[in-house]
Amino acid sequence: MTKDEIKTYLTEIETQLTGNQLPSIHALLALDGVFRLPNAHEMLDEEVKTHAKNVWNKVKAAGLHLEDPPILFGFPKAS
Repeated sequence: MTKDEIKTYLTEIETQLTGNQLPSIHALLALDGVFRLPNAHEMLDEEVKTHAKNVWNKVKAAGLHLEDPPILFGFPKAS
């Protein structure tokens, strides 16, 4: 997938989540698929990360208890 394809894909997922047309677990699986791309770190520039973060936050807001993925939010600070 190209960056533009990923951005379009994530935008569509976000739109469907907002319209309650897609179960949160399906959106989570879609994000997982993007995160597992062999070149995910190269494809997730700031614009694409923004879309992915929007989807992630909508999934969390739906009630799924998740740890934020480092690929989007960085590693948590050690206490």
